[in-house]
Amino acid sequence: MAETMTIAGKVIKEMMKNILLLALLFLVACGDKDNNKNPISPPISPVEPEISDLSVEVNPGEAIITWKTSVASSPKLRYGPCPTYGSIIPLQWGLDHRVELKGLSPGSCYSAQVDEKDSFTFTTPSEGLRIGMVPALKQVKKGQEFVVELKVAEASSLFGAAIRINFDGSFLEAVRTKPGEFLGSDILYIDKSETSTVGLGLTMKKGNTGATGSGVIGRIVFVAASEGTAELKIDREDLRLTDSEGKPISGFNEISVGGAQIIVEK
Repeated sequence: MAETMTIAGKVIKEMMKNILLLALLFLVACGDKDNNKNPISPPISPVEPEISDLSVEVNPGEAIITWKTSVASSPKLRYGPCPTYGSIIPLQWGLDHRVELKGLSPGSCYSAQVDEKDSFTFTTPSEGLRIGMVPALKQVKKGQEFVVELKVAEASSLFGAAIRINFDGSFLEAVRTKPGEFLGSDILYIDKSETSTVGLGLTMKKGNTGATGSGVIGRIVFVAASEGTAELKIDREDLRLTDSEGKPISGFNEISVGGAQIIVEK
């Protein structure tokens, strides 16, 4: 009888172990109810996380940095005025990561680093009338199609825009151009006659007084052709922002122009 009780006890203990193990596996598989992409507790993984889809969007006093990791992790972002990394921000465990940096100095260069391996720099735009590209920094894969937005800020009575973006055609190819919402798509002109530039012209219909404020003028779709780092630039002589009379809009002579950096990986 005692031997039977001992065997029964062992069977019950083994069953309890299996039930607890199944419950744990169920919780991990279900994931966080607020973000089902990320498991609720960190597994022990021998795989070093790979960083992808790194993107930086900048404004005069802030920057929004996002990226993904191949396995769930708790990364750290280090940043500071170029070339230092004076501040450290630990992030929650997951696959998708986002940091909003506030209180940055307008028109200043900052260095940043993810987990002490992926390093990059970005420059915040100045206050006042400006035109730039969103995102200011983007990491893409070879062969990947991606979008860069042309955004104007603090504009007054903007009626027409003519912009030419210069880039290295050995790394990138411009495939499509779309109008943005700020000026609409009344009249659209696209020039892709050269492999290393793309031109975009937009004009409102006669009778409009122009648009005031901030918004997206146009979007350009690129394809990453080969590995390397490519710069997207707008030269001042390749930029024209006009009012309804065809004259440069107010503040045009003081406008700040921002570019973008595209990192193409294999």
